[in-house]
Amino acid sequence: MEIVWKLKIGNLIIKLMFPKDWSPFIPFFITIYLLLLLVFVALLIILSLAKRLEKERKINAIAQFDLKKFKLAVANASDQIIIADRGGVIIYANKALEATTGYAVEEAIGTKTGKLWGGLMPAEYYKKLWKTIAKDKKTFSSEIKNRRKNGQEYFAKINIDPILDEDRRVQFFVAVERDITREKELDQAKSDFISIASHQLRTPLTVIKGYVSMILEGSFGQVASQQKEQLTKVYEANERLINLVQDLLDVSRIESGKMQFVFTPNDLNTLVASVVEELKTTADSKKLYLKFQTLKTLPKIKIDPEKLRQVIMNLIDNAIKYTVAGGVEISLVKRENKVRFIVADTGMGIKGEDMPQLFKKYSRGSKINDKSVSGTGLGLYVGKIIVEAHGGKIWAESEGEGKGSKFCFELPISK
Repeated sequence: MEIVWKLKIGNLIIKLMFPKDWSPFIPFFITIYLLLLLVFVALLIILSLAKRLEKERKINAIAQFDLKKFKLAVANASDQIIIADRGGVIIYANKALEATTGYAVEEAIGTKTGKLWGGLMPAEYYKKLWKTIAKDKKTFSSEIKNRRKNGQEYFAKINIDPILDEDRRVQFFVAVERDITREKELDQAKSDFISIASHQLRTPLTVIKGYVSMILEGSFGQVASQQKEQLTKVYEANERLINLVQDLLDVSRIESGKMQFVFTPNDLNTLVASVVEELKTTADSKKLYLKFQTLKTLPKIKIDPEKLRQVIMNLIDNAIKYTVAGGVEISLVKRENKVRFIVADTGMGIKGEDMPQLFKKYSRGSKINDKSVSGTGLGLYVGKIIVEAHGGKIWAESEGEGKGSKFCFELPISK
């Protein structure tokens, strides 16, 4: 009997494990499969969230660390940093404020920017400043004169930036101010020295030029050809010194704001022709052609003839100086209400990397830094100041090294 029951139970198990008809079990298996799938997906989501939370935790930790470093850097920066609200009221200032102005940070917070140490510039200056940052929503950069708490005046370089939201509405302003009083004093001392030294040199150099010129002309008797050759070299070297002194004086006047202009109606054709005639001998000595194309329909324009002649002389002289073969062409072109002066040469050309430096003080092209060609790097700088004082602009063009160059300036034609 016991054996029979065992057989029945065995048959039942076999039937359950290997049924002939699986259909009753399909819903059960599907349910189990879906439950397992759901658990798997849930585990994946939990792991993904855990990773994201860990990543965000690390990012937040780094951000907090960076923010602390940033705050520390701003607080201890040597430049004065101020944050003001939309009304210009100071809401933050770093430690440098006290070192620069003499006022404690606590004294400045809650006051209008510059109220304690400003107010020394013309009213128009402050109007322009506020219009630039508040209305135009642009950066304002300038030099400014302020007064410290002890009454001492100082100069500073300022940069004020408006901080905008997504709708370009001003949220607040950030101002960075650097004390440049010492630099200004050193620049002034340098300019004064150059001015005094140049004035002292100008007279003896002019006397030397005069006497050497008279000797060469035979005013003191016949001069042998060999002596004449050497005296010519002395004359040319002296002439270069005179030009250097003139450039230094001009730079000194420019930087001190003492360069004066006298504008009168003049014929630009006549002015350029006189310079071309003066430099023709120099071009002939190098076997270069020197051509000038006049502009017959050009009316008289208001210029300072002495100073503009200096610019024209420098541009043509440079073209001759930096040209070995070929020559130089000068022309005047009228464009609407402007006249353009052009000097084109077949010389050494200008490298692309040298172009942005050409009109900066003491700057010379890398091709001529070997001193093979004399020059101070002041002529183009002075020329730029003079042309801009006439309401014009000056620039250079070149296709590259060895392909010649073109120097141009444009001036407005007065009605």
